[in-house]
Amino acid sequence: MNDRENAFREIKAITDYIFCRDRFLKSAADRGFADAIFVPGDMHPYASENAAALWKRGVAPVIVISGSYGMQNGKFTGVKAKKYEYDGDYKSEVEFMLDVLVKNGVDESAVISESNAKFTKENGTLSRKVCDERGIFPKTAVICCKSFHARRCLLSYASAFPETAFYVSGVPVYSITAENWYTTEYGVRRVMGELKRCGEQFENEIFAFGKKL
Repeated sequence: MNDRENAFREIKAITDYIFCRDRFLKSAADRGFADAIFVPGDMHPYASENAAALWKRGVAPVIVISGSYGMQNGKFTGVKAKKYEYDGDYKSEVEFMLDVLVKNGVDESAVISESNAKFTKENGTLSRKVCDERGIFPKTAVICCKSFHARRCLLSYASAFPETAFYVSGVPVYSITAENWYTTEYGVRRVMGELKRCGEQFENEIFAFGKKL
């Protein structure tokens, strides 16, 4: 195997892992496919718009959104795209995401909000808390998120809901996709950053699992 073949094999392995190709939701998911749709905190509208589309198709009856603001910012720093369409005075990711959902046809009564999470792992654990409080115990669920954020989201929610079968519906942001991420410096930086964070943030879970084998 030559260097080119080796490089593409490594790129494929990273792509399949980060973009969760083994858990990607098929576009033709049936009505009632899942018990809930989860959306982690985001300042882009695309994942919430995707969740709204899935909800309107009847894929799941409820959407659980989670997010306050990023730890590094200390506050909600504003909408990152489509500001002309989503122009509210949002104080948190959840306020913004709820507005996106409602403006895209979701009944507000179908949305459960968690407004304290400041990083992805907390999106999972605190969403579990609000679901438990509401008596929601999903057997199957969909995560709507940035496509290059998919693996970290899946790890976060799967560790909080170990009994749930999760599927991922990722949307491209910054024009980064599974097909092109390795062709630009920015794409490589974002994807490899996600690979690094997956290791850093879930080291203890992986070690604990390994001890049980």
